Amino acid sequence: MNSGGVVRSRRPVPTWWTVVMCCIAVATALSCGALLWQNTVDGPIERLLVAFVVLGAVGVLWLAFGIVGLVAFRGTWLIVVAPLIVVLTAVLGGTGAAQRFGWSLSKPDFERAAQTCEPSTADQRIGLFTVTEVHQEDGGCLFRTPGGFIGSVGYAYLPGGAPEPTGEYDETYRPYNGVWYRFSGW
Repeated sequence: MNSGGVVRSRRPVPTWWTVVMCCIAVATALSCGALLWQNTVDGPIERLLVAFVVLGAVGVLWLAFGIVGLVAFRGTWLIVVAPLIVVLTAVLGGTGAAQRFGWSLSKPDFERAAQTCEPSTADQRIGLFTVTEVHQEDGGCLFRTPGGFIGSVGYAYLPGGAPEPTGEYDETYRPYNGVWYRFSGW
């Protein structure tokens, strides 16, 4: 009811708007899927940034068409689909669940590779992960992955425990799973 006492009926939602919002939801799901995959496999930072840019562009479209839907058609359930996908992605990525899932699938392959620890600078696949370098260090085996923004990151098999950093540019280790550590460094 408006101020004049007249009841305004809801305008029907046009097909074009429904199609656009469905496309936005699919694009959101694809972008978020790419973000989760990159988080799961510790992928290259460039791909992560591209997925964020695409998600941002889709978010701008969602905002514009969402406002149109709310104002012109008083909204529908389609307005909440994209934000729900983003929230679910943030929870899975932020809690580390996606990365732990990828690690759980890949751990047996990493354990086999750590037993021999054959030094290599060639890209190779170990489980779900791309490993850019393998070398023996600190009484264990380090597996570098392409996920670092500045410096290097990866997984370290250190059965004797992680050493303390001796210099400013040494790797730092965080316990990850038993004798496995995550490392970052220069």
